[in-house]
Amino acid sequence: MNKKKSPENRRSRSFEICISESELTRLRENCGRSNCKNLSEYIRKVSLGDPVTIFYRNKSFDEFVEEVVLLRNQLQDLCARLPPEPRGYEVLILELIVKMKASINKLADYVRENSNYDKRRKDPGIQ
Repeated sequence: MNKKKSPENRRSRSFEICISESELTRLRENCGRSNCKNLSEYIRKVSLGDPVTIFYRNKSFDEFVEEVVLLRNQLQDLCARLPPEPRGYEVLILELIVKMKASINKLADYVRENSNYDKRRKDPGIQ
């Protein structure tokens, strides 16, 4: 499919600016967190005031999810080690494990359903 741009939409002019290495690094980082395909598109949108979607992660939530996954694996390991006929305290432990597994599974289902749990916001410029 041949997509030719009309003469008024064809980009035939270039614009050159000088920036430091640290500024270029910031631009590349911001571009990498955006929905722009390349640095040129990102700079074009930002300089023209077009909205740019920036993705950012909740680091504490990511750490929490990692801990929950680790806990889930440890609980599965513990369940596998329990005897088939639990006694006294083992019944209490088993009930606690079942409740914890249910909570962890709910959280895992939530994360799976919202697999892109990145937060999005419109950013009219560089931050």
